[in-house]
This record gives sequence, structure tokens and C-alpha cells, in this order.
Amino acid sequence: MIQMKTRELYKYKGVKNNMNILAIDTTTKKANVALKTNNEIVINSIDNEITHSEKLLPLIDKTLKDNLVNLKDIECLACTTGPGSFTGIRIGLATAKAIAKVTNAKIFAIDSLELLAHSSLNNIKAETNIIVSLIDAKNTRAYCRFYSYKNSTIYPICDATNKYISDIILEVQDKFPAENVLYILDNENLIDLINSDNYVIASLDMHFLIALANKATDFENHLTLDATYVRNSEAERTKYGE
Repeated sequence: MIQMKTRELYKYKGVKNNMNILAIDTTTKKANVALKTNNEIVINSIDNEITHSEKLLPLIDKTLKDNLVNLKDIECLACTTGPGSFTGIRIGLATAKAIAKVTNAKIFAIDSLELLAHSSLNNIKAETNIIVSLIDAKNTRAYCRFYSYKNSTIYPICDATNKYISDIILEVQDKFPAENVLYILDNENLIDLINSDNYVIASLDMHFLIALANKATDFENHLTLDATYVRNSEAERTKYGE
């Protein structure tokens, strides 16, 4: 089922309230932890996906202690739900759920493809009306979602998928032959595969994640927070011969 949430693309200009927000993103090899207190944001990162399970909690602890913040002072958790690394998604969401259960903090959740679209705001031309967010899934595949773009607002027009990039391009050409399409790529490895000059490279920006959480009205909790996997894990694909 398509989650028809719409969000105005938000240009990060700082934050305007005193809500303490702890943000977590572990959907890629780079895990990010960000903390917003007193309208200031600090970000700490680790770059090795293999160590997410070992390093995420110490990284959160360091971020809080360095800024003299107790876990009980966190009012909101912001996190990405995927798609991306299966291991990373599980670790990040399990951590967010555990913290929320203990502190009763509300959770702002957003999928990686949508955050990627927000993170590229400054590079979206006025004439663009279709956005294609692509996150590299390796082996010429990508996690993908299409958005309609109008009046600085994005509208999801399909579920997130995982497909060969060549099939995504054919689908774009078939569905949007007369539209101004902008591809948003999470890394340069995808450039040669999209066969288009109309693209931007973006990353999952923790400033935008916190800014979106800061102005959100819809929240999850430790019971309702769920992952956006899109594709079966490698072990499951091997088991079922996919």
C-alpha cells in the first residue's frame, strides 16, 4: 500500500524551538548520530557498517555526554526506516525503539528515499515535476521511489521498490514521457547507469532529518515504528532462489 504522506520540502534554516531531538541513521555504511539542543546541532559519525552493532550505542552515549545531555532529556527521536542496509536498519530501529520505550520519547520516522529528496532541495529546479530518488543497492540495482513535485511539496506516487536501474529508466520513460524528471542519486556510481544529464548527487542530511522532526505533527512510538526493507535479505534471497 502506498503511504500517501506528503511533506513540504523544507529548506533547513536552523531550528526554532527548544525540543531536544536525538537523530539516528544507520541505513548505509556510514552511521550518523545527531543531537539538537538549544537550537544547536552536533553530528557524530562512524564509517564502517560492520561495527554499527558495536559502535552505535557508544556513539550515542558520547554525543549525549559531550553535550551534557541525559537520555531522559530527549523528547523526540528521529530515524530513517530504510531502505538500505538490512543490518543497519535493524540496529538503528531496535536502538530507537529501546530508547523510546525507556524514555517515552516520541519517534519521527522517514524513509531514506524521501529524506534523500529533502536533502537535495537546493538543487531542484522550478520546472521539475517528477523526482526519482535512487539509493544504490549494488549490482546495477537501486532502491527507488517516484515523487510528484509541485509548489515545493513532494507527493509519493508509488511504493518504494528495488529494481535493476535499466528497468527503472524504462519505467520512467514509459510513465513520464513528457515530464521534467530529476534523478536524485546517493552516489556517483549511479551516474553512468541512469543515461540522463538531469541529476543531482545528495546524501542523507541529518540537519534535514532534525528539521523535519522539529516541525512534524505525526509521530510513531516503540510499538508502531516499522522498517522499510523493500527487498528480502541476502540470506532469504539465497534460500528462495531469488
